[in-house]
Amino acid sequence: MNYFNLHIGDWTVETAYLNRIERDIYMQMLLHYYREEKPLVIEISELEKIFSIKEETESDALCYLLDKYFYQEKGQYHHTRCDKEIAHYKQKSQKAKKAAEKRWDNKSNANALLTNNQKPITNNQFIKPSVDEVAKYIEQKTENAEESAQEFVNYYESKGWVVGKVTMKNWKSCATNWVNRQQKWKEEKINEKNQRNFNQRTKQEKRDEALIQLQ
Repeated sequence: MNYFNLHIGDWTVETAYLNRIERDIYMQMLLHYYREEKPLVIEISELEKIFSIKEETESDALCYLLDKYFYQEKGQYHHTRCDKEIAHYKQKSQKAKKAAEKRWDNKSNANALLTNNQKPITNNQFIKPSVDEVAKYIEQKTENAEESAQEFVNYYESKGWVVGKVTMKNWKSCATNWVNRQQKWKEEKINEKNQRNFNQRTKQEKRDEALIQLQ
């Protein structure tokens, strides 16, 4: 464990009658207990090495603390509060590990599905038509089916087969609109040409009338 809860109130009450040496050694014992996540060894000489105890007063303090705050079980010195905190920590760690493994498994499965079905084919998926397909479809709608079909395919190929900002869904309806627009533009051009010719004839007639009047 790299972290444990230190309740200031409990610590103050529990160590109120300890002197500075005893309080310092007791804190070292707790830190070692939490860091190793296991009880203290039973051998006093080994504990003296672990906590750098050299003076007789320090050794007496160690034995006093072991007797006051710890209990022996299966050849080790146990501390009730430490065992409880360590058990709680391990339980949380195990839950976190299982949750992480579950998330990882779900992510792996999702990636596998994505890899195996990267671009699912559906009935609504758009398939680009060929020039021949377009020409055959519009041959009853216009006289120049092949020319119109080629223009249609070239135009939407350059646009990425997008209508506005949406991918084309039905090329046949677009082809019909394409033919209708071409016929409309053709009629408009004919009307414009006829109007220009009419205007020119009108102007010529007015000039001729003016010349006749001058004569």
